[in-house]
Amino acid sequence: MGRVVDYRTLGTVSGASQDRQCRPLAPAYFGTSAESMEDVEERDNLDMRLYREADDSTQHPHDTESLFAKLAANWKEQSRFMSSPAEMANLASYRQIIAIGQPAVPLLLEELKKDPDHWFWALWLITGENPVREEWAGDVEMMASAWLAWGKQQGYIS
Repeated sequence: MGRVVDYRTLGTVSGASQDRQCRPLAPAYFGTSAESMEDVEERDNLDMRLYREADDSTQHPHDTESLFAKLAANWKEQSRFMSSPAEMANLASYRQIIAIGQPAVPLLLEELKKDPDHWFWALWLITGENPVREEWAGDVEMMASAWLAWGKQQGYIS
């Protein structure tokens, strides 16, 4: 079975200020690795180039697909050792996929079909939908199945 994560708590603070939204988390590579400042600056520059590409790509479906593939690969590489969905969703490449908007939905669903992973928050933010039953929250495989069924029902995938 996949990792178990409660997406209902994503983006909230527990405790006295439970209803207050969290500020975005700092990227995971700040202060947690031995990367040089040049490596961090190079990654930031790549992130900015990808943001600009996201703005341009929504006009051309082929460009959107290649940008999505780059961003998804980048996100998988950066998130592979993370256990927190909030940290995963805060990575620049994940946010850039969300910025693509509706054209990213079928690509996200196809990615879920190939390899179920933590794309649920992106799908929810883009579509405003959440087909996941409360009792499935945190079960990556069940959540993926719910989103894939929704995607078929909505005509995004076959």
